[in-house]
Amino acid sequence: MKAEKAVDITLMYKFKGLPPMKNPLHYIQSNPNRCMAMLGLSYDDFEQLLEQTKVAHHQFQDEKEKQKIRVNAKGGGRHN
Repeated sequence: MKAEKAVDITLMYKFKGLPPMKNPLHYIQSNPNRCMAMLGLSYDDFEQLLEQTKVAHHQFQDEKEKQKIRVNAKGGGRHN
């Protein structure tokens, strides 16, 4: 089974003389039918991957916050 080559989107745009994409996520969400050609994933798989990365990012941020060394307790500021 051959490994599929990843498509370099910037090269594709230079070749066609088009300006580079400013927000690929917005483009994919606006044109879900192009997702397979751009990423090699179906749009549903891409949405699942996006949700998994969001969850993983939040878990990472929470873990990082727990390990943070604080001089004052969290939320210990002035109250009016």
